[in-house]
Amino acid sequence: LISQYSNGRVVSGGYAKWLVYNNIKVQGTYEYRMCIILDKMKENKEIIDWEYTKDRFEYVNIHGKLSKYLLDFKILLNNSFYYIETKGRVVENDKLKWESVRKTNKLVVMYDADLKREEIRLNIKTI
Repeated sequence: LISQYSNGRVVSGGYAKWLVYNNIKVQGTYEYRMCIILDKMKENKEIIDWEYTKDRFEYVNIHGKLSKYLLDFKILLNNSFYYIETKGRVVENDKLKWESVRKTNKLVVMYDADLKREEIRLNIKTI
């Protein structure tokens, strides 16, 4: 699987239902809502652009083995970028993944309350 993902294989597992937003296959309603939020932020010129990223980071999992972590979104600004991860629940490995990413990049984790706050701020209705 590691070599397949390195060669472009798309993640297809997980617990959440797969949905399609503007030809982008996303995992679950949190990611779907985040797409709507990001499009509104782009429309408002708060960000330059965004992508449903294929960027992967290595981390050492709870079993001490090297694993790869696929982030949800990459947010592009004028001269920089940051990542967003949407989460409904946190599992043991999540904190290890986030710590690995944060060593070299900015990462924002968005939970349901954060999504709701942004939907209200941007005056948008999602699913």
